[in-house]
Parts: sequence; structure tokens; C-alpha cells
Amino acid sequence: QQALKDKALAIDEAQATTPAATLSRNPMARVVWFHGLGDTGASWHRRFGDSFLDHIGGARSFLQPRAPERTVTARPAEGPVPAWFDINALPILLGTDLEHPSGLEEAVNKAHDLIDELIAKDNVQPSDIIVGGFSQGAALAIVAGLSYPQQLAGIVSISGWCPCEAVTSLEKQLMLMSNGDGKRSARQ
Repeated sequence: QQALKDKALAIDEAQATTPAATLSRNPMARVVWFHGLGDTGASWHRRFGDSFLDHIGGARSFLQPRAPERTVTARPAEGPVPAWFDINALPILLGTDLEHPSGLEEAVNKAHDLIDELIAKDNVQPSDIIVGGFSQGAALAIVAGLSYPQQLAGIVSISGWCPCEAVTSLEKQLMLMSNGDGKRSARQ
């Protein structure tokens, strides 16, 4: 089983052109991961595990900012929870009006500031940064990644959605989107 894991992580440096390959070759590369509604970044460290973190250059390469606490319209009884922006209703159904949820612009600006800080303070190139997330964090990663003024290494969305139709998209931006079993909703 370890041999299979090792084989799965092996990358042919001469042929690798994927964002993950870029990260494995570059000690300056970073992943910025945005957690879901009510979650924290620390739980994703455990979910990805040490072998993944070692593969991308260690925990320093995997940044997990924490959303500010806020009351979410869809879950008022819970009181303030970590949330990147407000959500009016759950589940989030395809075809419903998802334009510009309250707090999204502020969250995108904070994501852009974090990327800018990596570039300025750590001397990381935008092409060495992947933004990703789960659920609400994935929605933030999509909008922040597509609206960033320079092309990033990629965007990863697990069980996310695009909460904004008017996203400025970069033509060649790599993106991986993954959603459960094909249901018509994204559940938090």
C-alpha cells in the first residue's frame, strides 16, 4: 500500500506541467486553502495529512486562513460562526440568485491581500500560488482566483459553486472543480 502511495506521488519532472508538479519542484510555491462555513483551517491540515503536506513542501507551503465570525442568515440560531460571507438559504440550489452575497467582496479583497503579501514578503510568484477551498471556501477561491489580476497556478473547488456571474476570468486559468454525486444542490 505504501508503494502505491509513493507511486501516486511520484512526478516525472521532465514532463510535469500541472500546478501540483509546479508546487513539488518549487520550495517557494504555496497553497492557500479556504475552509467551509462553520469550519476552521486546522481541520484541513488533518484531512490532507502529512504525506500531502510533505509533497508540496511542508506546512509552511499550505496556508489556511480562518474566516471571521459572523451570523449567517441561513443559520441564525447558531449565532456567529466562521464564515467568509453571508448565505441566505441552504441548501444552495442551482439556478437560484447567487449574485454578490453580503461580505463576498470583503472576503475576496482579503484573499487578494493574502496573495499580494505572499508575493511581496515571501517573493512568491503568482504562477506558484494555488487557491482552493471546500464549500463556501471553494466559492471564495473561485471568485478570488478568477478576479486576481495575474494568472495563478490554479484554483481548486471541492463542493463549491460560483456565487458571482460577473467574474473576470483569465482565459488560461487552470481550475479543478469537484462536487459530490450530482445532486442539484451544494449543502453546507
